[in-house]
Formats: sequence, structure tokens, C-alpha cells
Amino acid sequence: MTPCLPANRGYTSGILVAVAFFASFTGLMTVLSLCLQGPLGLSPQGAGYAIAPRALGIAAAAGPAGALARRRGRVVIQCGTVLTVLGPGLLAACAGGVTDGWRLVPGTFATGLGMGLVIPPLFDVILAGVAEPEVGSASGVLNAVQQLANAVGVALLVTVWSAFTDHGRTPAAALTPSVRVPRRARA
Repeated sequence: MTPCLPANRGYTSGILVAVAFFASFTGLMTVLSLCLQGPLGLSPQGAGYAIAPRALGIAAAAGPAGALARRRGRVVIQCGTVLTVLGPGLLAACAGGVTDGWRLVPGTFATGLGMGLVIPPLFDVILAGVAEPEVGSASGVLNAVQQLANAVGVALLVTVWSAFTDHGRTPAAALTPSVRVPRRARA
């Protein structure tokens, strides 16, 4: 008799990693888009051009990521995670005085490369320890959890960003907190 999916420690640990990964980076890209169009003043088209290299990075890295992971194991996922985390740091370093999206291309491309190195092998690793009869269910749950993590990440990070950003100020001033608590409750 095979254990059920929640009892499979490798599977549930992998699901938790996937939740953290997808929630954080889907939310981050949504907040980046809002920040580019709001405080930094880019057009929607300009913001799209600034973020598009992420998709190119994912496409470039996702193909070889599976073969790399088969040879090097989870080191590929770890390197991809580091690159994915460094990408937003590079974005922040390049964002000062942005008038067009070109200065953000290195950061968004690096983030995409990292994500491309993480996503395919992560799914393989998560599903590797699942018994053959449960692979379909495990894959469906993983897909649903990914979508849920995307939605929660966007909701959470956009809420936090909105609470701490005054959208009418200059880009530098927009990064300072602007939460105000009323002195009294309304009657």
C-alpha cells in the first residue's frame, strides 16, 4: 500500500518551496509593473518592454535546466534561486533615474534566467518521490498550488506596496512609508 500525498515528506516539502517561490516572484513582478507605471512614470508599453526580458530569460534557461539538473542535481535549483534573488537587487541598483525600461533589462533578464533554472527541475524533484499511481493527482495538486501561490503573492505584495507608497510623490519619495492611522474612530 502506498502512502497518501500529504504523508510524502519530499512532496510536501517541495510544495512548500514552490509556494514560497511562486508567491514571492509573481507578486514581485506585479509590484514592479505597478511601480514602473506609477512612481517611475513609464507608459504601460514601456513597463512591458522593461519586464519582457524576464520571459526571454525563462525561455533561454528552461530548456537546458532539465538536463543540467539530471547531471548536477539540486545544485541547479539552488543556483537558479540565487540568480532569481539577485535579479531584483540588480533591478534596484539600476532603477535610479529610470526614464525608459532599458536600464532594467539586466535585472529582469537575470531574474528570468534564475526562474528558468528553478521551475522545470523543481517540478521534477517534487514529483520524483511520488508513487506511480499518484503522479497524476500529485501533478494536479502542484499545478493548483502554483496558481494559488501566484494569486496570494500578488494580493499580499500589492497590498504591502500600496500601503507603503504614496502614488502622487516623486520616485525617491515614493519609497518612504506613508501609512497614517486616524486619530479617532469615525462615528
